[in-house]
Amino acid sequence: MSTNRRTLFSGVLLFAPGLASGVPMRALDLYDEPQAIILRLLEAYAAGKPPSPARLPFVHRLRTALARTDLAVDPVTGSAEDAIHDIRVGPTRLSESRRGSVEARFTQAGKERKLSFDLDMTSGEWLITDIRYDSASSLRRLLQITP
Repeated sequence: MSTNRRTLFSGVLLFAPGLASGVPMRALDLYDEPQAIILRLLEAYAAGKPPSPARLPFVHRLRTALARTDLAVDPVTGSAEDAIHDIRVGPTRLSESRRGSVEARFTQAGKERKLSFDLDMTSGEWLITDIRYDSASSLRRLLQITP
C-alpha cells in the first residue's frame, strides 16, 4: 500500500500514515475525518506550503466571501504570520451527527496558539464552516458573515 493512501470501505476510513514511519495502520471512524482534515491542513502550514485560499476545505459561503475580500491575515491562522510548528490536534467533538469541531494548538512566532475549527458534513464531505481564533475573533467575523 502506498504512503498516505486512504480507502473508504463500508463507512470506515482506512488510513496508512506511512509504512516507513513505523506507525501501524489503523481504521478511522468516518467521524474522525474532521480531525484528519485539520491535521493535514496545519501540517501543510508547518511545511511552509499553505494551500491557496481557493483550495481550502471551506463551505461555499466562506469560499465566496474569501474571493471577494482581501484579508490582512491568513484565513486559517488568523495571523499575518503563517509559519507554525509543534502542532497538536484534538479529537473531533460532534454536536450533531453531521456537525463537529476540532481544537488545534500550535506555536507561531514563539507564542502558543489555540484555534477551534467548526465543520459540517456537506455534500458527503466535511468542510470548515468557521474558525475561532484565540483572539476571540473568528473567520466569519473577519469576513463579515452573519450567522
